[in-house]
Amino acid sequence: MTLASDKFNAVEITSDDPDYIKYKFTEKAPPNREFIVSIGELYPIRSRPIIYHNGKYIGVKDHNPGLKIIDILNQYIMSPEKPNKALVLCHPKFVTGSFSPLRLDNHHLGWISETRGKSPFEEIFSKYGLSGEVDFETVDVTIGGTYQADAFSDAFIESHTNEYDMVLVPDCDGKFIQLQMNVKVAKPYIKDVQPGTVEFKPIEEYNEDITKFITLCLKLGQMVKKGGLIYFAKLSNESIAEKLLTTMNEHGFETEFVRYSGVYVVPSMGAIQGYIVAKKL
Repeated sequence: MTLASDKFNAVEITSDDPDYIKYKFTEKAPPNREFIVSIGELYPIRSRPIIYHNGKYIGVKDHNPGLKIIDILNQYIMSPEKPNKALVLCHPKFVTGSFSPLRLDNHHLGWISETRGKSPFEEIFSKYGLSGEVDFETVDVTIGGTYQADAFSDAFIESHTNEYDMVLVPDCDGKFIQLQMNVKVAKPYIKDVQPGTVEFKPIEEYNEDITKFITLCLKLGQMVKKGGLIYFAKLSNESIAEKLLTTMNEHGFETEFVRYSGVYVVPSMGAIQGYIVAKKL
């Protein structure tokens, strides 16, 4: 199979999956970028190439029969660099869009609706004067977006330190919510004290998990550039929000808590109706 072109050299390398052949493509001209490509037996008609560059998945979003590796690589190296870069956590899909005017495709918080009010993202982008096209990257433990990885791991955070103009933590489960809900006790909160309400135990009753949660949020903030923003939602109660605000202010961030406007949050979810935005100073 001939894979090399006038712009790339290609050599076969060892594959850890018997169903795929793996190649390393190297750009002939500076900056001589390297791409790791896996292809199946039916490439290019029925097998989509899987392409990574520096650990980032850059394959096509939708399968286009007959689209060849060289076509994808040429599109990638010729794409103009966007002025802003953002990371969306816990989202196994590709996202595209811009800050102003707001366009956020393929994420449920990208809506604009008169009946539901502004999207939280729209509020943030306009309030902080963010504008222009954005290179949105996504990360999740399941495959489908830019990175398949644990966004809360030290390895992932350290590999993306000071990289993003904005980091969005809009709707995470796993460690992010477990530490808030205090999995070490049987009843971290009592539902339906009154119909449709949720009453939480005092924060002092589970300080150990809250400390871990705040530490985790500070680590996520390491991925933000100086002057960049990090957004936290799905906070389980106002005591946690207050603790996060105070701690981030003490660690080089300027923070604010913003209540949602016209956004309906299901009470039984236990999430407060607001979010935190922190700017790295």
